[in-house]
Amino acid sequence: MFQLLDEPRPTPLGRESGRFTQAKMKVISAAEKMLGEQSLAGAPLYKIAEASGQSNRYAVQYHFGDREGLVDAVFAARADLIAERRASLFELARDRGLERDLSTLLQCIYLPMAEQVDDQGRHSYIRFVLQYFVRPDADPAVDSRSSPSGGPAELIYRQLCVTTGLEFPEIAARIYYLGFTVHAALLAGDVNASDPAGSIAAVLSRLIPLVAATFDRSETSVLMSPGGFTGGAKGVA
Repeated sequence: MFQLLDEPRPTPLGRESGRFTQAKMKVISAAEKMLGEQSLAGAPLYKIAEASGQSNRYAVQYHFGDREGLVDAVFAARADLIAERRASLFELARDRGLERDLSTLLQCIYLPMAEQVDDQGRHSYIRFVLQYFVRPDADPAVDSRSSPSGGPAELIYRQLCVTTGLEFPEIAARIYYLGFTVHAALLAGDVNASDPAGSIAAVLSRLIPLVAATFDRSETSVLMSPGGFTGGAKGVA
């Protein structure tokens, strides 16, 4: 019977972080929501500045340079939260002797992403991430954010290789593509934003076993491109 490794901990962005001042975090929070709702190219930068409470309509350019710098900042603001949670979950799995359990390892990947919510308990960061990966010029085979290099995510991916017998690029491809299903289900669950922890638990309890079922090595890979699926240091799956 499937059991969650740990209770979900919905995590909104803080007022400030080790990377960003309070003023920058206000802009990042507004950008995460607006870029997720309107596409990465759709939300005017001055509107994002207004939504963050900035009197300077050029606050985005002042703090982050341009739209690309702002997108990088949204990813960076969440990166430490996700990495720290993945590390703690993997350590918990080791303590319980579950470091080779497929469903547990998948939880270590997907649960920290699922826990990233806004101040209303909704998955604005996941909506932002999906906008990033469905943009017209998206190419996961070369995008550094499609697969991890270093940190707890890579450690978990490599443990998945040991557990399943699959090669790292195939693990990365399956995590990436199956993530669209998991993330779409989490967005659908936002109708229960009054209980985000319960919604996250319900979605993952249904989908993690289904995702785990796709990691049968006997199945022919339909996810790999001819040139292979590789990535770099900023994986967000």
